[in-house]
Amino acid sequence: MNTQQRNPEPIAKTILYHGYEIHYSMSGVGKEQLMVLLHPAFSDQNAFPDQMAAFAKNYAVLTVDLIGHGLSKVKNTTHRLDITPEHIAAIIKQEGYKQAHIVGVSMGALMAQYFAYTFPEQTLSLTGMGGYSIHEENKEVAKAQMASNITLILRALFSLNSFRNKVAQMTCYTRQGQELFQATMAGFERKTFRYMSGLQHVIKNRPDFKATYPVLILIGEHDIALAHKMAKQWQEAVPHSQYHEISGGGHCAQLDQPEFFNKRVLEFVDGIN
Repeated sequence: MNTQQRNPEPIAKTILYHGYEIHYSMSGVGKEQLMVLLHPAFSDQNAFPDQMAAFAKNYAVLTVDLIGHGLSKVKNTTHRLDITPEHIAAIIKQEGYKQAHIVGVSMGALMAQYFAYTFPEQTLSLTGMGGYSIHEENKEVAKAQMASNITLILRALFSLNSFRNKVAQMTCYTRQGQELFQATMAGFERKTFRYMSGLQHVIKNRPDFKATYPVLILIGEHDIALAHKMAKQWQEAVPHSQYHEISGGGHCAQLDQPEFFNKRVLEFVDGIN
């Protein structure tokens, strides 16, 4: 009998929460430790095509459609993105784990921090790429995001195809990455924007906050200057955190340069164990 078992396809699952379903998938089922991958805005859990199999060799891997994204098209609820930590904690418990390594990209990096802030005892480590600290209100970032969001909303109202093309171009540096990201936006609907309002409850000044877990901060080489500035400020605010630039990558470098991204994340997480 061949003892070398291949990693099976991810298992699609749901969790019922306050009357609605959140969709997620599990890879590497049965592994001792769990990794949670949180996707960017307007995308879905398929934003990690080259991470699920690579990470599942040694870890159980959870990918999830955040509320309002992908298949998690909830109805009749006032919940917004700031409910995400509760969703993740409930799924972790449902899968039989007590803790997890949390990995987030872009908006996912913000939600990863918010989970770690809400449930520090369940956080083995935190990795964020293309993000910034949620524990400081930054007027420069807020102004830039407001201008960008207005432009994107107007584009989405005019044409969803145009919106998807533009977001993919802004998000990834390589053509391959752009095509992969655009494919993850297939389920995007205009009403997804309403769930983004929950971010206003996530980003707040918390002068006494101190991370109690290892932190890795990543940034794509070709991400915008403001993103690089904010990533460095985040790293400087977290003593003993690690910081790496993903060569050849854009804002979502896990799609542009998956091998480099995977190497950095696994070196970091494996080094904790």
